[in-house]
Amino acid sequence: MREEVYNFIERNEESHWWYRGRRLIFEEILGKILKGKSDGKIYEVGWGGADKLSLHKRRYNKEQLENLLKSAGFKVLRSTYFNTLLFPPVLIGRILERILKLKPEVEYKSLPGFLNHLFFKIFAFERYLLKYFNLPFGVSLMAIAKK
Repeated sequence: MREEVYNFIERNEESHWWYRGRRLIFEEILGKILKGKSDGKIYEVGWGGADKLSLHKRRYNKEQLENLLKSAGFKVLRSTYFNTLLFPPVLIGRILERILKLKPEVEYKSLPGFLNHLFFKIFAFERYLLKYFNLPFGVSLMAIAKK
């Protein structure tokens, strides 16, 4: 991961809508599965401008990720997409990024306070949906598996 990515995360992980919302979603889902255990690990996969800066190499769909985990000897307990409600604006943003030839650094810009708060509320709302069902598509994918 490039140094500016680490610096952005360090400065913004407590306030940026993505980190705050994702943390609530992970706590909700993992809390139910781990039930107080602390030996779980989180591995992230994904792709976008931020992924280029993070030096990521690939992106998986749900079936590919499940197959990869199973072939490595894991039992998949749950897998779901998330960041579904914000998929349309993210898609538009990524299309504009390509058309306007914006640098990937644009994903590591802080949003105005009201927009950051709005995105956080929308994103964090998904934790309630994920209590009851998996989401069929989204910007992100989560799998929970055990050996």
